[in-house]
Amino acid sequence: MAAPNRLSRDQKHTDACTSAQPRRRWSLRSGMIILLTTVLSVVTIAACAPANNHPATPVAASGNSSASKTPFLSGVIEGFYGPSWSVTDTEQMLSFIHQHGMNAFLYAPKYDPYERAHWNLLYPARAFASLRKIITAANADDVTFIYSISPGLSITYSSPTDRHLLLAKIAQLQTASTQDFMLSFDDIGEGLNATDNRVYHGNLARAQASLANYVYQYERARDPNFRLFIAQTVYYGTTDNAYWKSMKRYLLPQITPIWTGAWVLNNQITAKQVQQVEKDMGHRVLIWDNYPVNDFTYVVAKRPELFLGPLVGRSPRIPSEVAGYLLNPMYQARASEIPLWTAADYLRDPAHYQPNVAWTQALKAIGGPAWRALTAFARANTSYYYDNIKPPQLESAITTFWRSPGQPASVKTTSLYQLLQQLSSVDQQLRAGLPDQALYKEISPWTSELSAQAQVAVQALSDWQTDDGHALTDGQWKTLQNKMTTLSQDTRVVASNGILSFLQTFLHRYGR
Repeated sequence: MAAPNRLSRDQKHTDACTSAQPRRRWSLRSGMIILLTTVLSVVTIAACAPANNHPATPVAASGNSSASKTPFLSGVIEGFYGPSWSVTDTEQMLSFIHQHGMNAFLYAPKYDPYERAHWNLLYPARAFASLRKIITAANADDVTFIYSISPGLSITYSSPTDRHLLLAKIAQLQTASTQDFMLSFDDIGEGLNATDNRVYHGNLARAQASLANYVYQYERARDPNFRLFIAQTVYYGTTDNAYWKSMKRYLLPQITPIWTGAWVLNNQITAKQVQQVEKDMGHRVLIWDNYPVNDFTYVVAKRPELFLGPLVGRSPRIPSEVAGYLLNPMYQARASEIPLWTAADYLRDPAHYQPNVAWTQALKAIGGPAWRALTAFARANTSYYYDNIKPPQLESAITTFWRSPGQPASVKTTSLYQLLQQLSSVDQQLRAGLPDQALYKEISPWTSELSAQAQVAVQALSDWQTDDGHALTDGQWKTLQNKMTTLSQDTRVVASNGILSFLQTFLHRYGR
């Protein structure tokens, strides 16, 4: 940490280095030229950057003084594992953030190769032009753009070369008028390579704090508005641990760490948890709320699902306790606006937040003339991973039906039949009536599947009524079973598979 102090003592050296930053020609397309540009940038920065590569020394436990002086950050993260949003979708999201009173966007897509796997290479011209367009849109919408760089998979924390490559990458982003960055070390191994193991005595948190402090002090000497956040390797939990103790001891108080809650995905986050974690970390935290993110339904479960319910289970006291609150949404940017609308209401007035009121407002505004169909669809897709329950309205209707199936002649008066009839036409209504057809395109694989399942269930109940409540004929049963088999082959999940579960039970009970 001595080297940045040396820069601040020698202002002439700082000015000379600032003016010596290379003017990069982003129009050059050759990969070799990009590599050469990176090398030249590193050489230039190496002559100017702090030379201290020693382990971080303990810092005074003074709290996060910078967090108390900067505006509360609220907004959205593009931080999932999967295909990045298009520039158009990102621009739409930036506009949404601004319109709903939020002020921040964290760019952290795991599959952007230059953000993570190739963190040490500059963006080629075409990719950087797209990123610059997004940053320009953020600035126009008065949204703070935070760029995450994730070097943890391959960096040697103590390496002068790697440190200078990191500074070169930051310098490239700064040419696009961004001054807010996050160093992300999430979802990596918890060990150090042999070189760093010797330097930091096996202490991963100390190695990461050393690098973060180095970057912060170097950049802050050049730009007093530079801000740095850190996504730690241990980013969730409520119990103090050796990693957090080291971060508390070594990480500068001006650098803000993230925290996702008691786990990666959480049904609730309380103010008491936040207070304890901030005490253990010695810093005010930035909440990284993994809702309504659905990447795990693709990458892990291989059963893609949408999560369209309102934000719930968050203490109203949290926003006053933290440096900021950001939410990580779904692959589907437009569909994410439904739950994000409710999150914006929560962040704007947490003490008076009413999830269902905000949710209804969102569905009416986004659904336009098709808001009732959108509500029916969203209501069937509100369960999150930790709920482990079927959609409440559907579950209640199914439970009531099995308790008292009634006479076949009255089946069409049951709440289950009426709900299934409504769901059977959802896809058609949304296709015809949604004002935003980009939204329909995103959700249509699920709306069509939901309607198809509901149509088969309606047919099953109608056949049962026609047969006076006796067992289905062989032909009826075989037809329904074939349709069930076809529906089951679709990997997408709708209504938490509640309709399929009902059909399986129904065919088993009323088959011959």
